[in-house]
Amino acid sequence: MKKSHKFLLLVFFISIFSATFNYTFAETDIYGGIISEDTVWTKENSPYIVYASSSVQIGESTSTDPDTGEEVITPIYSDPGPDLTISPGATLTIESGVVIKFDSGQSINIQGNLVAEGNSDEKIYFTSINDDTVGGDTKLDSDSITPNNSDWSGLQINNGGNVKFTDLVIEYANDAITLDSSNGDISESSISNCQNGINLINGSTFNIHNVSIDNVSGDGIFLYEGSNLISNSLKMDNISGDAFGIYYNSHLSAENLNISNINGSVLYMFGNSNAEITNSEINGSNNGIIFYQASNLSISNTNINNVSDTSFILFYQGSGLNFINSQLKNISGIAIEGYGASWDGYSTSTLVVSSSTISYGDNIGLKLYGDKFEANISKAIISNFFGDGIQAYSNPNINIID
Repeated sequence: MKKSHKFLLLVFFISIFSATFNYTFAETDIYGGIISEDTVWTKENSPYIVYASSSVQIGESTSTDPDTGEEVITPIYSDPGPDLTISPGATLTIESGVVIKFDSGQSINIQGNLVAEGNSDEKIYFTSINDDTVGGDTKLDSDSITPNNSDWSGLQINNGGNVKFTDLVIEYANDAITLDSSNGDISESSISNCQNGINLINGSTFNIHNVSIDNVSGDGIFLYEGSNLISNSLKMDNISGDAFGIYYNSHLSAENLNISNINGSVLYMFGNSNAEITNSEINGSNNGIIFYQASNLSISNTNINNVSDTSFILFYQGSGLNFINSQLKNISGIAIEGYGASWDGYSTSTLVVSSSTISYGDNIGLKLYGDKFEANISKAIISNFFGDGIQAYSNPNINIID
């Protein structure tokens, strides 16, 4: 009997030990370095843990201790190698169900190709080493350290790199995805609990389909210097900064956009940039839409509701707004404000409102300024404002057609 009790106790201890330390997970440690040939990361070897590249001993030096006269041997180490980098011409393929965790400040620098295609049952995770919800308790800290946004740097695609992402989950990065002079596609994926969502710079192009960005403490999407975002079915919620920043000859095309709970601007755009938003919903934003410097915005077949700002849509300096077959309702502040003046050095600012309803606000419906401002309003309902439906200053050209 005593021997039997000891055996049962040993089995119980081994079971608890195995459960505690997650020995069901394989693990592959990656210490920076360069991927220079086609490589596959497999579910069998998941999770992959990305650490900083390490130094190696390359020699030693000798000296004499001035006090004892004894010889002192000091090892010489190499400088750390590069962060994990996919070289031009090489492809890293990641199988469905793989988990990749990043130590503090780490990233993947993609100058070649990264193909990460999960599926609805087995998504691919890019997350923090402190995230114990997938891939086990990597640091064996029993949840004493919790993940935070900015735990790792993010996915950095540059130098003509290309990415193809499907069924991805990205969490706890500083900048989840950054494309610099690069291209890519992402679908059926989510970005959560990061500092910033997606950055496109220097002529990058990114295609998005059925993607969510939420719980971001900075900006959702940033376009800069001739970059292009083509989006279908993008959902953005609980963004502390701007939902969209579009600067300097950049372009946004968004269909089936769903935006809610934005603490910064829904859209901030300037520098000859353009955006089209269609078949979309914008709800519950504390700040509005601002664009200037010869930029243009088209909003069509879109509902905007329960929003607030001094002026929810504000545009000037030769910019243009087309508001077509859409609704803007329940506004705290001026609904739409635009101006164009001969002294500002820009061409005429323009407003087109057609087959649309702008109603229920605590201020003014349309506030239009300047001798270089032209408005064409047709088949529109502008009603139920505490102030005027339309206010005009300094001789704008306003054409109203029934």
